[in-house]
Amino acid sequence: MRMNFRVIVTMMTWAGLGWAAPAAAQESVWVQIEAQSTIDDAREMAREYSVFLEDESVYGYRLESGWYAVVIGPYPSRDDANDARLALRSDNLIPPDSFATEGDAFDVRFWPAGPADVALTPFDPNIAPLPGPSEPDPAGAATGRDAFVDLDALRAELARREAEAESEPDEAADESEPAETAEPAPADAQPEADAAPGPTETAEPEPEPEETVAEARQSEAQLDRGEREDLQVALEWFGHYDMSIDGAIGPGTRAAMSAWQEERGHDSTGVLTTRQRAELLEAEASERAALGLETVEHADAGIEIPLPTAMVAENRIVPPFVHYDSVDDSGMRALLISQEGGRPTLEGLYEIMQTLEAVPLEGERELRGDDFVITGRSDELRAEIRARVTGGAVKGYGLIWEPHADDSAERVLDAMESGFTPLDGTLSNAHDEPSLRAHDDLVAGLQVRRPERSQSGFYIDASGRVLTTLAAVDQCERVTIDDSHEASVVLRDAALGIAVLETEGLAPPVHATFGADDPRPGEEVAVSGFSFADTLSRPILTYGQLETLSGLNGEEELVRLSIDVERGDAGGPVFDRSGSVIGMLLSRDEESDRVLPQDVNFAARAPAITSFLNDSGPGAETGARNDRLAPAQLNGLASDMTVLVSCW
Repeated sequence: MRMNFRVIVTMMTWAGLGWAAPAAAQESVWVQIEAQSTIDDAREMAREYSVFLEDESVYGYRLESGWYAVVIGPYPSRDDANDARLALRSDNLIPPDSFATEGDAFDVRFWPAGPADVALTPFDPNIAPLPGPSEPDPAGAATGRDAFVDLDALRAELARREAEAESEPDEAADESEPAETAEPAPADAQPEADAAPGPTETAEPEPEPEETVAEARQSEAQLDRGEREDLQVALEWFGHYDMSIDGAIGPGTRAAMSAWQEERGHDSTGVLTTRQRAELLEAEASERAALGLETVEHADAGIEIPLPTAMVAENRIVPPFVHYDSVDDSGMRALLISQEGGRPTLEGLYEIMQTLEAVPLEGERELRGDDFVITGRSDELRAEIRARVTGGAVKGYGLIWEPHADDSAERVLDAMESGFTPLDGTLSNAHDEPSLRAHDDLVAGLQVRRPERSQSGFYIDASGRVLTTLAAVDQCERVTIDDSHEASVVLRDAALGIAVLETEGLAPPVHATFGADDPRPGEEVAVSGFSFADTLSRPILTYGQLETLSGLNGEEELVRLSIDVERGDAGGPVFDRSGSVIGMLLSRDEESDRVLPQDVNFAARAPAITSFLNDSGPGAETGARNDRLAPAQLNGLASDMTVLVSCW
């Protein structure tokens, strides 16, 4: 690397040419050019500057703060130090934030590690294995704090060398060599008339050597703010930078550069060379082009957001969603969410989105007041949905992708999150469509996840334990209560055909009180249950009659009912007209050779249930029969007590 003579002379002054100011003027002012948090990094930077500046007056000192400073000098006054600092900055040889200092905060010197400079300051043997401060300085006063720059002599030397440079002959002319003389052909050699001349081989040019760290810093110092911001944006794109885009290359940007270098197999210096900067920006541009990432303004939805237009394209609007389907089997889909409403609307959407087949079950779910995030991860699918309340509306977005698009999805999600901007308008204003329904097969154009089967259950205590049929939860990978609460089976009784479920975070408004007295045959009874499984969001109350206090074969743990119920009602409580629970409806035996009339059904009898619960631990609440309840009162009691039990 060739330098102009101004730079060379500047460096020669630091090398100790013997120019010294009178002792009375010595103030020992330095120019601090680096500060590192570790001794290893500081030594490396001091070494790089020493080689790059070809100078012996690069020094390193530990600061009182515990950091390590790399400095040049000394100079006889602050004015002289600032003159030198400005000259070096103009030639891009030192960082723009270098500054003059008297060295009051200097502690122990760690660079250079040699005996010639022991008179500068005491050494810490834990920092550098150097001789003690009492040993003589072989180099004399030509180095260290006694060597100052004589600026007048510097200017004279500069003028002399620049004049010599102008009078030097062109080096290229001197380096020309005489043309080679061809060897004469042998006498018996015959010309090859048919031989065609082959193509001339052009030697591949040798790649330019990679810049040193100091050279990289010099080229980096020539970047303007916009170019530095471009680097931060690219580092952010690859997931290494998460601070503000401000064009200031500080510790956060250095750490991001180091992480990117390590990821790409470069030496992790924290300073990008010219070649590495080009590689970083080209890689970012290439990925952006492959994704077609563009900011899209959707007027109907009232949303502005970056979308991967090479991966997805708008397909349809079914409020509250704008659907973007996959392009060319990209394995990626997107949603925009736009609906009038406030926090209740957000909470309803939060529950519904978790029932969609496009959102895998495993993943983060968090409802945080005015916003939510839902993520889903499975071997076949990924999803992330975000929405928030803003300006009287719920707005958000979603991305759904296949695992092979993981890397691209990460970039897209970062861009969507940082660029998401709510605007005026909602889809409910632009399109008159029905609102969401929790148990439709399709929710606004999205397939709803359906369980293997759903039956009924009811709360049996204040902690939220649920009693249901054993058939409802047998051989299930997971069990849920009311679609959203995960439950586990804690007790089973195969003889009675009942099971007890337990879950966290449930506070039931009411739980069962089992009748202490036997009801009389012929009394009116009611069964509360989800007759049509998960199709409806509220249980149905079906009325019938108690026939006998035993089964067809005299089973005392059963009661026989005359009531026309559906498969989903199984597991529901059987009430008398006072609201006491006299039993739990059992599933019909679908595999029996005997087909009973539709209105002949059986329930586990209350005394058998309470005996099992008391013996097994949870216990059961019993009480005397109260006055007859009005139909509306019984319906309200049943609705609060009965739950949907789903097997997945």
